[in-house]
Amino acid sequence: MQSHDDRMSNDGVAPEIAPPHEFWHWFLENEQRLLHHDHTDENREEIFDDVLAALHKVDENLSFEFGPQSPTREFIVSAGGIKDSFPAVLRLQAAQPALERWEVTYFRPRRDPISTIEIDDITIKSREMEFSLLSRDKEIGLEVFISGYDDEDGRYKQIGYLFLDEALGEFDVETKVFYLRFFATSEPLKYERMPFQELPERFDELYDRLNGLSSKPS
Repeated sequence: MQSHDDRMSNDGVAPEIAPPHEFWHWFLENEQRLLHHDHTDENREEIFDDVLAALHKVDENLSFEFGPQSPTREFIVSAGGIKDSFPAVLRLQAAQPALERWEVTYFRPRRDPISTIEIDDITIKSREMEFSLLSRDKEIGLEVFISGYDDEDGRYKQIGYLFLDEALGEFDVETKVFYLRFFATSEPLKYERMPFQELPERFDELYDRLNGLSSKPS
């Protein structure tokens, strides 16, 4: 997945925002090459750049993922973990035309199992991570502990957010977590810690309990 974080053009002026239906018009015009490309396609990088450029006309923080080829192909639209860009994702959802050969997912979904994540020379496995859940009134706090975490190296925080998106989904991370900190696993124990693989179940149980919901059918 490729992303872009600059929110201003080079001259310091906010770029013109295109309406979401223009993205879908472009998407349908290019549907064949988007639908049938794979990792062996020599034009793959060009295709990815073109999709990203079209999305950035709607909001410069948007990113995307393609699923594997099958009878239908998944296309994931993400706000890049930036809450201010959530409305842009929802506008694209509202404007989506009928797409018989696509399954469009809005916001990065939960994954099972949670994978290993690698950025440059840093590789982190979910079994090398722990978490603590905190709560106050109906608010949930989350402390995530990563093996080898270095607060001065932003790649560790990037990996942490990617793991959280896989465990909880992008929407829940940004809308249900009100406090979030990353630490090294060597950090002195302050609260109960649990294996990271247990985060989805434990988080849902706490959220439901705090909000008076039942996580199990009666």
